[in-house]
Amino acid sequence: MAAKPVIITKTEMEKVLCGGKVPPRFEVDRGQLVAIWDVKRAGTDLGIEVKVYTSIFGAESRGVGEDSIRVCVVDAKADKGLNKTTYTTRTTGWELRLTGKIRDMFLFAKAIPACSCGRRMALRKNKADGNVFWGCTGYAARECSRTQQFVEVA
Repeated sequence: MAAKPVIITKTEMEKVLCGGKVPPRFEVDRGQLVAIWDVKRAGTDLGIEVKVYTSIFGAESRGVGEDSIRVCVVDAKADKGLNKTTYTTRTTGWELRLTGKIRDMFLFAKAIPACSCGRRMALRKNKADGNVFWGCTGYAARECSRTQQFVEVA
């Protein structure tokens, strides 16, 4: 049997997102409510944010099938993604799935290395062989081409 789609109110979403140790700050991006946490390691701000695009526009989520809740890790200064976005469908049990993905993104964010040029590294995929590696975020601007091996921690 297919999972049942649900409409989520702004109050329900804020309750789930504020349930952790550190509540996020909220912004509105193109009409959508976005929750943002600054990632810190040993009290030091890493210049990385975990963002949740809630699919809440106004008082509640969009209609069924219009979009999902997105979770991503971004470089705070450049506002560029550092990993692949994960999605949580708005179906029964969304709360547990979303909080698990947020937790996983925090663990991922704390493991992102800094490049020797001072920028953050982003997760990249080799088109030829499909291997995943860390690449400097300055690569697109042709300012830095450093890479580093990605080792997945279980």
